[in-house]
Amino acid sequence: PNAAFEILGEHKFLYLPTDDGQTYTISMDGTGAGTYTIASQNIVNGQITETEVFSNLPVTDELSGQINLGEQTTLTVQQTPLSPEVVISPSSVIDGAKSSDFAPPISTAIIEGTQGQAGFYRSNVSVALHTADQVADNASGILSISYQIDGGQYQKIEEDLVTLDIIEEGTHTILFFATDRAGNNEQEKVATFAIDETAPVVVFTAPAGGSNYVLNQTVLADWSAEDNFSGVSSTVATVNNGSPIDTFSVGNKTFSVIATDIAGNITEKIIAYRVVYAFFSFDAPITINKTDFKKMSSIPVKFKLRDANGSYISNAAATLKVNGGNAIPSGGSNVGNKFKYDVINQQYIFNLSTKSLLLGNNTLLVNLDDGTSYTLTIIIK
Repeated sequence: PNAAFEILGEHKFLYLPTDDGQTYTISMDGTGAGTYTIASQNIVNGQITETEVFSNLPVTDELSGQINLGEQTTLTVQQTPLSPEVVISPSSVIDGAKSSDFAPPISTAIIEGTQGQAGFYRSNVSVALHTADQVADNASGILSISYQIDGGQYQKIEEDLVTLDIIEEGTHTILFFATDRAGNNEQEKVATFAIDETAPVVVFTAPAGGSNYVLNQTVLADWSAEDNFSGVSSTVATVNNGSPIDTFSVGNKTFSVIATDIAGNITEKIIAYRVVYAFFSFDAPITINKTDFKKMSSIPVKFKLRDANGSYISNAAATLKVNGGNAIPSGGSNVGNKFKYDVINQQYIFNLSTKSLLLGNNTLLVNLDDGTSYTLTIIIK
């Protein structure tokens, strides 16, 4: 008698009299997966004097249990028919004033890390989940924060601040909500962000690092930039893909590509190459079959230079060394150890004096202003 039962939305209310010291046992069975909250209130003369709250307990369709109501509420549950019975204590016990707290708490997520672009972070991320109860005289206070990372199991921490360290690259989703001591849950919230700490990869096909190209040779730039996560947002290169690289003058050259991904990570790759003259061989009288000469003679050291189109080069700078020292010209035909250009025969020539050369093997070294060198051994008899 005098018991009552009603359902309001997702909440079920059971009113049981205890004026004469009655005790009750209520059996319960799970009907699905999720969580449930039980609040047991003592009401005296129409006023709530105390509330025992069992907040966010897990339930499955295999759960069974019972609630014993008397001077003290006890909750016993068995998660499966094969698992042991467990006595669960209240999550909180609050007085009559705080029992009228029906306002859920409010939580926020503060994400810290090295921010990139478009919602990306370029470092490990720290997520601070902070919650506070409503500002009111009857506020019951914070009980816990519950959170889930990337679809994993929900975790419940009985604090008002939880710090999560996320270190794996990828897109991350954190679901979270706070619960106060009166059993009020706030609406589930979501924090989504992405971590991309890996810069793009730049690959060169042409120009190839360390390669030599002939003056005025047509070489089309061939390079790529890839990023496996956020994607490449921009590239800046010495020349665009498919455009000719610089082979218009001799010497050491560099080619660079700067690639930036959507997260803001940057890769700059620089490769070196060299542009040289086409040097084919020494010309007569020095040939493969003729490398021996008489002491006290003059030896014309000759060669031709061309570009990639076969055009003769007339403005190169070339010097000659013999056995590591500067070559000595015969007569006044050359200045120092520098070659001169013969316009008629389109060749470079140095008239080498053999007066100071050793009998036997002597090593000739031709140095060109493109950075290349060519050697030849002659025999003095």
